[in-house]
Amino acid sequence: MIKKELRHRISTRKKSMTLDERETKSDRIFERLENLAEWKEAQCIFSYVSYNQEINTRDRMMQWIAQGKKIAVPCVVENEIKFYYIHSISDLKEGYKGILEPEKKYCADGDEGLMLMPGLAFDRLFHRLGYGGGFYDRYLKKYPSRFLKVALAYDFQIFDEIPWEEHDQKVDLIVTENTMIEK
Repeated sequence: MIKKELRHRISTRKKSMTLDERETKSDRIFERLENLAEWKEAQCIFSYVSYNQEINTRDRMMQWIAQGKKIAVPCVVENEIKFYYIHSISDLKEGYKGILEPEKKYCADGDEGLMLMPGLAFDRLFHRLGYGGGFYDRYLKKYPSRFLKVALAYDFQIFDEIPWEEHDQKVDLIVTENTMIEK
């Protein structure tokens, strides 16, 4: 299956989920994630801001901040992403393709932490199929080994193997509503 077909298949499946189903599965995923020792030890969380039918990070961010986590979220700048710290959801404004982005005040680039990776499909070899922009692949190439890269996914987004290319950055851990896939 080629990348375009797989992206379409997963996008269609995500759109077919009810709001209640997405919220229930997101809650189960976060319960697994937040019980990990790596999560508890992480001081800084680099997180995507959920968009459309992605695992809902946006509603969790204020809880994480209240727990003492520093939260950095991406902003598209000249076809690249940069991460900026936020102190509140009100620090986010509509940006690239309608995705909420932070104000460009407190740059987090170069810091270390746990990175929550968005994506459409993942495999048991830790490959990730994103949305096709290459933003995370380019960012992680600039800052190798600064992050524990965690993919948040619904079970139906996991495959034995997906198409990948040499420049694609792998994840370190995959968390779904029913399982964790670890290296």
